[in-house]
Amino acid sequence: DISLGISPRGTMALSAMTRAHALMEGRAYATPDDVLAVAPYTLSHRITLSGDARFAGKTAASVLADILQTVRMPELV
Repeated sequence: DISLGISPRGTMALSAMTRAHALMEGRAYATPDDVLAVAPYTLSHRITLSGDARFAGKTAASVLADILQTVRMPELV
């Protein structure tokens, strides 16, 4: 569904936003939940959908949501 993925600058933005979210939550460390919280806002506009995905009515946000639901997050101990 994706014809052009996230650039290195996009991953840097995700990292910065994740740390900022954790700080706003009062923590000096980030968790996988912080990544999930900011990823849709940070990454949706950074991917380009394939023609087939757009024709099927998919959006960048919906494709990203599908990806985030299927990726197994590490468990905290």
